[in-house]
Amino acid sequence: MDKQSTKKDEHDKDDEEEDNNDSKLLKEEVKAALKELPFAVEHIAVSEKLPHNDDIVYLNITTCEKATYCVELTANGWRLVSKRHDHLIGDSSDKDGDNAADKVVASEGIGSDLKTEEDGNERIDKLINGRHFETIYQLLDCISPIYRQKFADQLIFHLNKLQEKNHSESPHS
Repeated sequence: MDKQSTKKDEHDKDDEEEDNNDSKLLKEEVKAALKELPFAVEHIAVSEKLPHNDDIVYLNITTCEKATYCVELTANGWRLVSKRHDHLIGDSSDKDGDNAADKVVASEGIGSDLKTEEDGNERIDKLINGRHFETIYQLLDCISPIYRQKFADQLIFHLNKLQEKNHSESPHS
């Protein structure tokens, strides 16, 4: 019996350490998103109205297209939970349809397979409380064409800067 009890205690300790690691990772992910994304979104902040703890955090994001979203981060990843800041799907204010996301999704080319604005809205609606993304960058790539372009522009800028640095450091023959 003592051996079983010891094994159970060790297993509980391992689970607790894993939970602590997950909560640390969530905090690090949120900090990174808040630090790295302002160049490519109009607004990003932790929701002050929705509950958050070591297991779940909600961020409010406004894309450069003026579309507003509430995004959830858990150990499962990032996912859209609403087309409104500080709301979860099912809130009555989430259904009034005046969000910029409803107007620009398809017209800006989200998803190469979209043919109409309705298709874009349907795609966003399917993402809400659906698919989890490993990174916030993957999520934004799905919902914001301007993010995609700004990310590409920033990548090119940094690659050019690196190339210039390497060129200036190399000996001229």
